[in-house]
Amino acid sequence: MRKRISLLLLCILVLICIISCSQNDMHTTKDISIDILSQNIGNTKAIVFQNLKLDETKDVITDTKMLGAYTLKENQKFYSEDFQLSLNFYADTNKDEMYGFTYSKNFKDDSEDGYNITKILFDKLSKEYGDPNTYPGLSNKISDMPDYNKLNTDNISNYKETWEYNKLTITLNMDYIPNMGIRVSVQYIPSNP
Repeated sequence: MRKRISLLLLCILVLICIISCSQNDMHTTKDISIDILSQNIGNTKAIVFQNLKLDETKDVITDTKMLGAYTLKENQKFYSEDFQLSLNFYADTNKDEMYGFTYSKNFKDDSEDGYNITKILFDKLSKEYGDPNTYPGLSNKISDMPDYNKLNTDNISNYKETWEYNKLTITLNMDYIPNMGIRVSVQYIPSNP
């Protein structure tokens, strides 16, 4: 009887080990950190996908609107919000390198939410990276953006801010297009490519 119990316990432990190991090997695209993404700038697509454990046929889609962009199918957390993450590669086939990455989110029916997230991201990015170094004469800075109710909803509007941090330029954009909504994006590229 003891041998059967011991054998049963051994089988259970082996099964637990197999399940645990297989779960660790599964593809997951959750929570890729900005540090890991930054470390992959300048690498070829094959190396980036290997480093991030991405399968091009399963984990990403090519962005038809932006050549060289591979957008992860699974949303990523960016300051506690779900955003799409695009890995940006040079479209020139002679230069197969990742030059940056972009978090983006569209707000078609809830433009005010897009506006509010833009303001929240501005505050969080400023807290993390310091004061923005956006060109001083720029008239469409997020820091100078009017209240949501005072936005000119008849015209296309673009507001942005930039920060320099750890050899990266971080650009927060909010694009408003009438009848289309708001698109919020944050792009990370090398300061001196």
